[in-house]
Amino acid sequence: MVKDEGDLIDSWVAYHRAFVPEESIFLVDNGSTDPATIAALQRAQDIGVNVSLAPGGEAFKNKGNSFLEFAGSRRSDFEWFIPLDGDEFLAVIRNGEVTSDPDAVYGEFLQLSASGK
Repeated sequence: MVKDEGDLIDSWVAYHRAFVPEESIFLVDNGSTDPATIAALQRAQDIGVNVSLAPGGEAFKNKGNSFLEFAGSRRSDFEWFIPLDGDEFLAVIRNGEVTSDPDAVYGEFLQLSASGK
């Protein structure tokens, strides 16, 4: 979920594309008014990212339920659902250090999948 985070959206999308294809990324805009955010959302949509608008701030108040409803409706399409805000990037601890290296993060998800957690 994003709101007026135009300075981060391009980087956020580029980073998360290392894990999943564009069509597996869903951005929900929570009523952004910043022109930079609107432009960044359009760029994301232009490359295949799913962008939906939730004007008026209602999406934020109900984001937990909205996410559960969405995940429930798409269970058969995806193995993982990870709700992230536009300023949140995946990271893991490897060898005592925090890393956002896509290979390290993806490796953690593979281990979790294999373990059934």
